[in-house]
Amino acid sequence: MKLALGEELGNLKVVGQVGAVPDTTLYSRGKPRDRWLLQEQIFHIALHCDNGFCVFAISREEAGTHFEQQAVLLANMSSRQWQDIVRSTTLALYP
Repeated sequence: MKLALGEELGNLKVVGQVGAVPDTTLYSRGKPRDRWLLQEQIFHIALHCDNGFCVFAISREEAGTHFEQQAVLLANMSSRQWQDIVRSTTLALYP
């Protein structure tokens, strides 16, 4: 999930035990100009699996506004299908 989200959102900082890596991004000339980096965004990601299917849930908070999306992932889907679903679900957080 982290790779699929990273492709769409850029540099990610994962908080928690699973997939967390230190943030090593350094900027040499002041503040970044990219608007995604200027506004703090908080993401919550969950994956709950049972009996051959999983529910992927993702939410985003920005400037006091909350966005949330969910999708169903089947165990027999290819990793590419999972990636496409995670990608489209994540993009839906940006109306």
